[in-house]
Amino acid sequence: MKKIIKLTESDLHRIVRMVLNESLEKRINDGKVTSKIKNLLGVKDLTKGNFVLKIGGGGTGIVFFHPNYDENKKSIKITLKDMMGVPDKGTWSINGTYLTLKK
Repeated sequence: MKKIIKLTESDLHRIVRMVLNESLEKRINDGKVTSKIKNLLGVKDLTKGNFVLKIGGGGTGIVFFHPNYDENKKSIKITLKDMMGVPDKGTWSINGTYLTLKK
């Protein structure tokens, strides 16, 4: 049995916005990964920097750049278990154990 659902224009805008945000953002809850990034780059929570997805050469991984990379040239490469939905480049942010990768 089919069901008809009526949507307002604002409902449709909200749904499209949610789908676009989900497709451009990957959120990972992994304390080991966030601790490694914070320790190796020397950053704290609520920090933001740039990242690039690297495929080939030495395998697949994400290169995280320190927020002040132009000054200190600090970066690290980390391989994640679940690479599905990771954008090819963008910004990273850490809040507690949550790592957010956003295009």
